[in-house]
Amino acid sequence: MSHEPEIRETLPFDRRRARRRIAAGTVMATITTPGGESTLARVRLQDISTTGVGLRIDTPLANGTVVAVYSEGSRFPIASGMVVRCLPMGNGYRVGLDRRLREVA
Repeated sequence: MSHEPEIRETLPFDRRRARRRIAAGTVMATITTPGGESTLARVRLQDISTTGVGLRIDTPLANGTVVAVYSEGSRFPIASGMVVRCLPMGNGYRVGLDRRLREVA
């Protein structure tokens, strides 16, 4: 049984310029605040494109926070970006990452 997130194309009427793919799966993420504090958390992928990542998380994240997501067992992130949006949704938060704004270590 694979723990890789499932990724499939979005609906054809998506208006964004970058093609988004629906991503379903729970992955690990490193979260680094603008102040430099880092934590690990499980997040649920929602969608992914060349310019952004949508995910769900249990706690809110501040804009400017850098998030890197890893598939199960991987040492290298499948995607990373900076939080540009965090909105309440159900029992958690919907987070939008801009992959073009990630910090370089």
